[in-house]
Formats: sequence, structure tokens, C-alpha cells
Amino acid sequence: MGERPVIFIVEDEAIVASDIKETLLGLGYEVPGIAKSGEMALEKVEKFRPDLVLMDIHLATQMDGIETAGKIHTLYGIPVIYLTAYADKSLLDRAKLTEPYGYVIKPYDERELHSVIEMALYKHRIEREIKKRDAILFAVSSAVEWLLRISREDHKEPRIFNAADIRDILDPVGLALGA
Repeated sequence: MGERPVIFIVEDEAIVASDIKETLLGLGYEVPGIAKSGEMALEKVEKFRPDLVLMDIHLATQMDGIETAGKIHTLYGIPVIYLTAYADKSLLDRAKLTEPYGYVIKPYDERELHSVIEMALYKHRIEREIKKRDAILFAVSSAVEWLLRISREDHKEPRIFNAADIRDILDPVGLALGA
């Protein structure tokens, strides 16, 4: 995330979308655009790679908000918060499968919207840090396991590690660290 979190809006009602955009700008977020359809949302999310997407569950297009959110989650790992005027149990059950970071009921309250967004951004950042830490731990444990296996082999002389051995140890650790 940059200085100001970037939030993309997916809302098919122009007046509602404009109001949300103005609210977000007033709260200090960056809003690179608004999409009125799921198909357009996927194109724009790929282009802008926002930190978070506010998604209307009910889009009057071929791809509804839930299907769009699922694709955004799968393709880009970007957190989604649903906006909905109403939601029955079956809709909520379907929406849960996309692992949303929250729900905001329309008409929304500015403070509620702000707190849900901040919690979602925080949770997403922590989850990324945990995944990175897990990757580092896995790489280090694999390297240790490899070294232990090599050290147990019967060698008449001490093993001399060559460049390929060192690379086998350090490459996974470097990848996990993003180096």
C-alpha cells in the first residue's frame, strides 16, 4: 500500500457510486475509478491493483457482485467489502464463500464504512505478513532438513559444499524473503 490506500468501487447506481467516491475521498482514500459491471470491474482491478474493493452485491449485469468478488479474490488476492441494501440468508451464505472482509449495509454510515475499511486493510496486511513469515519458515526448515540429510550420509571425507549446494539452500530462502 502506498501513502493513501487505494479503493476501487463497483456499484451500478451512478448516484450511489458518486456519493461513495466523495465519502472515500473525504476520508483520505484514493479512488482510481468506479465500475458498473462485474466484467468492467475485473478489467479495472487488474489495471489499478487497488488495496481494497467495495462491491455492490446486486449488480444489474450478467456477472453479479458475488461472482465478481470471487474472481477478484482468486485472481488478485485483493480484499473485498460488500455493499448491500438487503441480504437474505441464501445470498449471505453464497457471499461468505468469497471470503469477504466485511459487509456494509446501504444506506451506509460514514463512520461505519471507515471502520470496516480500516479493519479490512489491517487484516489483509497482517495476513500477507503471516504468509511471508510462513514461506520463510518453510524455506529455512527445508534447508535445515537438507543439511541434516547430507550430514547423515556416510562420507569417508568431510563434505565440501559447492556453489550448487549453496544455491539449493539459499534460493528458497531468498525467494521467501523476496530477494
